[in-house]
Amino acid sequence: RAKERERRRLISDSIEELRRVLPPAFLQQKKLNQVSTMSLAVDYIKILQQRVSDLESLNGIHEGKRIEFHLLTS
Repeated sequence: RAKERERRRLISDSIEELRRVLPPAFLQQKKLNQVSTMSLAVDYIKILQQRVSDLESLNGIHEGKRIEFHLLTS
């Protein structure tokens, strides 16, 4: 029983931590249940992954232009 209570407390604490790191725009409701919180966190992570991918692509384009410029000026 004590182990199960501790496990549930750890899950609740982890869910609460997820709520704290989600941007306010994701927190439309006053109190989200655990499943909704995890679902929103997954959606947010996917958005962040896409942004990272987009930035990496842009950076690759800019890096390529720098290399081309360097080759042209050498």
